[in-house]
Amino acid sequence: MREGDLARLAAALSGALKDRREAERQRRAIDAPEAQAEREAALRAARAAFRAAEDHAGRVARAVQALRLAELGAAGAARDLQVLVAQGERLAAAVAAQQQAAGELARRAGVATEARGEEARAAAALVAASGAAAAARTRLQAAQRAELAAAAARRLADLTDRLDRAEGFRARQEQAAARAAALTVAAQQVVAAESAAAEHARLVAQAGARALELRFAYDGPARALLNGAPVEAPLRLSSAAVLDLPGLGRLTVDPGARAEDDLPARLSAAEAGLARALAACGADTVTAARQRLAEADAAREAARQAGELLASLAPAGLEALRAEAAKAAEVAGGVETDPGEDLPVLEAAQRQAEAAESAAAVAAAAARAAAGAASDALARAEAAEQAAAAAVAAAQAEAADAGRLAAAQAAVATAQVALAEAQQAHAALVAAAPDLQTAQAGLERAESAVVRAAKDSGDLARRVAELDGFIRSQADLGIEEELEEVRGRLAEARARAARREGEVRALTRLREALAAARIAAREAYFGPVRQELAPLLAILHDGADLALDDRSLLPVSLTRGGQMEPLEILSGGTAEQIAILTRLAFARLFVRSGRTVPIILDDALVHSDDDRIEAMFTALHRVARDQQILVLTCRQRAFASLGGARAEVRITAAG
Repeated sequence: MREGDLARLAAALSGALKDRREAERQRRAIDAPEAQAEREAALRAARAAFRAAEDHAGRVARAVQALRLAELGAAGAARDLQVLVAQGERLAAAVAAQQQAAGELARRAGVATEARGEEARAAAALVAASGAAAAARTRLQAAQRAELAAAAARRLADLTDRLDRAEGFRARQEQAAARAAALTVAAQQVVAAESAAAEHARLVAQAGARALELRFAYDGPARALLNGAPVEAPLRLSSAAVLDLPGLGRLTVDPGARAEDDLPARLSAAEAGLARALAACGADTVTAARQRLAEADAAREAARQAGELLASLAPAGLEALRAEAAKAAEVAGGVETDPGEDLPVLEAAQRQAEAAESAAAVAAAAARAAAGAASDALARAEAAEQAAAAAVAAAQAEAADAGRLAAAQAAVATAQVALAEAQQAHAALVAAAPDLQTAQAGLERAESAVVRAAKDSGDLARRVAELDGFIRSQADLGIEEELEEVRGRLAEARARAARREGEVRALTRLREALAAARIAAREAYFGPVRQELAPLLAILHDGADLALDDRSLLPVSLTRGGQMEPLEILSGGTAEQIAILTRLAFARLFVRSGRTVPIILDDALVHSDDDRIEAMFTALHRVARDQQILVLTCRQRAFASLGGARAEVRITAAG
């Protein structure tokens, strides 16, 4: 077997033996009666602490209720005293108000008498002014009717002239419309006739271009015959023809037209279409059709112009214009058109009379209002005097005597004393109240430690059984002790190197996190850090306070029992605990801002005694309720009561 194989087997066997010894040791430590008793005692103590915290919370709630009742009693006594004092004040105020109301009543009676006299004088002046204004209006209305009759006569003459001209334009419009209706030709019909004439002329020209012209020069009496008739003039042929030549025979002449050519048919159709188009226009020629269209357009334009002139003279129509003229004639007839008096003078006189009437009406209204106001004020003064007398009687009836006032003052003093006692009791209970969340975290930690111990014991038993089987299967290999020792030291060295690398990475991340935290803490986190740190610090040192540097945000001193201790003189264990609690407080700030980060503790709490390490375990459990905490340690016995979930690493030999 090769050295490499032996080395691997030796390492596997050595590791198995070591793991079995360690597993047995851990199981014995977990199952030891004293360890079980310690866990059970811790669980009982945690439960008792939690129940005590709950009971104390109940006493605080009852103290709050008692404080509220005392506050309500003190407030009620104070209100009763205020009511009695206010009753005395109202009596004095009612007497003064009655005296003032009596004086006001006498003054208002004199004002009312004077206002009624002024009202009578203003009414007489208004009657006189109204008569004068009525007379002025009558004269002005007569003059205005005469002026309107004259204007109506002038308008009647204008309307009569407009009506005559409008009727003339109406006749011209009707004549032009009748002429346009008689010339029943449209522009589309003329365009169609022009198109048909153009097509006919084109086909005629095409037929002429295809025709063959024959000219004859006879020497004697004999003539060429076409269809039995002699041919004298030049002959134009557009299709094949047969000429009889006496004494010679027959001559067939073909101008070259194809037999299937439809030009003659198209020419006949064009002539028929032209005839129909001209008939639709009511003319014999295209020129006559154009002339009829021009005459129809001129007649329609004349009708339109006559209509526009008619509309300008009678926008609403002839009937409306005739009705307007009849109305003007009715207004102008039977009325004197001479006003007799100067209209502007009459208008000025009417305005003066109406102004005087308005002034008199305003004065009369003001006098009536003043008289009414004086009467109302007098009535209010009488009512006020009666109300003041009634208020005095009511205040005298409810006013307290000196005995009731003294009793109310004594009740206020007693209620104040009871309130002070309730406040002191409540403050004392609040000051002595244990942290319920801390107690609950301690109970959860103790319960988790018990459950974890039972699970670890079972897991270790199974692990020992697995290792025993592996060791028995490898017992006959005979591996050298020196190789085991060398390989063991190498494994330890590598493990230490890995831990150191992890520590370097962790410290680097911690340094970066602390640098960022220092910058952010200057702006917002100084107060929140102390707020998060206070309940954690109270788990170790009740009533203690940790001072932080305002520039670096690092702990600088610890105050406990009223004594301030700089961080430099604290023990190594206390300084380590404060550093961990500070880190936990910073992690809590990340959680509250929505940025959860894990907390990693590597070989921490190495200088803490048993009581302090138990308190630190409770603090870790309190924070671990909201975020993840990873604790790396080689001190398994010291951390056995930490609780929580434990990570496991198993090494299985290959092959």
